[in-house]
Amino acid sequence: MLTNKTIISNCLKLTAVSGVLAAVSLPAQAEQWRGWNIHPPSYPNSVALESFAEEVAEKTEGRIEPKVYHNGVLGAQPDAIEQTRSGALNFANFNMGPMGPIVPATNILSLPFIFNSTEDMYRIMDGEIGGRFAEALAEKNLVALSWFGSGARSLYNTDHP
Repeated sequence: MLTNKTIISNCLKLTAVSGVLAAVSLPAQAEQWRGWNIHPPSYPNSVALESFAEEVAEKTEGRIEPKVYHNGVLGAQPDAIEQTRSGALNFANFNMGPMGPIVPATNILSLPFIFNSTEDMYRIMDGEIGGRFAEALAEKNLVALSWFGSGARSLYNTDHP
């Protein structure tokens, strides 16, 4: 004969087992990553970031779902740097200019004619010197995955303002 105590006990056991089975059978939620980029989607750096996001999703078998936010929609570069440092953003593509207040040594990278060529820049930044910059950035909670050139887009002369 079933008593109220037995019925309640069996119901509690059934509820507990059902809860465990439901939790085990639920698919794991993918971790959402947010990426920042100042450029429009067709810009070469943007294309590279999209490729990075696709590779992260592929290599993690969908456990991480990165999304790149273009055109600086998540904030200006200095704000995005701070968001990245705090973990609000997971990845980004930054120019070294605004890094100066955080890592003053990076200011040298904004000097004109600091490198003789693009090849020279990559040789130096992929070597020991770039490693030192990466270490300094890491101390400020920023991880440098790679270096890129922004291109020659500034002109300098001694004759005209």
